[in-house]
Amino acid sequence: MIVIAVTGGIGSGKSEVLRLLKEKTANVISADRINGELLRDAQYVARLGEYFPEAVNDGVVNKMALFDIITHDDGARETLNSLAHPLIQKRITDVLSKTAGDFVFVEIPLLIESNLHMILDKVWLVSASYGVREARALIRENMDKEKFAKIASVQVGDEELMKYATDVIHNDGSIEELREKVEQAYNGLWNF
Repeated sequence: MIVIAVTGGIGSGKSEVLRLLKEKTANVISADRINGELLRDAQYVARLGEYFPEAVNDGVVNKMALFDIITHDDGARETLNSLAHPLIQKRITDVLSKTAGDFVFVEIPLLIESNLHMILDKVWLVSASYGVREARALIRENMDKEKFAKIASVQVGDEELMKYATDVIHNDGSIEELREKVEQAYNGLWNF
């Protein structure tokens, strides 16, 4: 089995690439979905409350409060990453151990920050221009230009991710163009 990361900055189209791969019946795992599950796990939320009491009320994480904390304090972001990344990595490896197939695609927004690039065989970087990424992100709920800029500023940029990428999917165009690029990259996996 070959494990392929699908990574890129906010609004680049990682989730759309994963959706297109899922249409092909490919095995897919989303680190964002795992993180969402963790935010509903009482033990994990209690641990977050120890470090970020102003972001946890009655066993519920206030994601906006947590976001404000980690985008203004590098140390707080590192603390959150040190709590979340090992658990996300463990869940990914648990799922991988139970998955059969030739390829598994793992959507990982924070590939370098989580050190997950160390356990993966290939890295697909989904890349798009800042303006396109911003426009896509602004369509999302609870997103504005300021929040987008903060998230983009704390993520590892495409220049750094290129060092790890085995394939780059440029995604400034239409969904049809993206579908064609994903098809090409997917078919290319069978040719090595």
